[in-house]
Amino acid sequence: MRNRREDTGLNWPKRVIQSFDIKLSKEEKNFYESLSLLKEGSHVQGFSLLTLQREACSSREAAYLTLKKMMADHLHPDFEQTMQIIFSKMNQIKQNAKAEKALELIKKKLMIK
Repeated sequence: MRNRREDTGLNWPKRVIQSFDIKLSKEEKNFYESLSLLKEGSHVQGFSLLTLQREACSSREAAYLTLKKMMADHLHPDFEQTMQIIFSKMNQIKQNAKAEKALELIKKKLMIK
């Protein structure tokens, strides 16, 4: 069962929603772009690729779980080679642009108070 905030009877603070553009690092961008190899080899359908790309934009850890499951489900040599390229790009990522932006915003918010 799901409840809307106003149905809980609690005095919730007003939500303020903001959007931020986050520039991916070179390594994050290379990893994101390498995912298109899965479509070129017809290993995934468009919607699955879109979901995986969204996970990659969130964090490499989010995409890792999906990629690991895909590896277990596909035993084709071409797929294995494609996945090695993708995992190689993923392992080059040393930072998370989204997490860094979140930390920056938290620090900024704490300094204001």
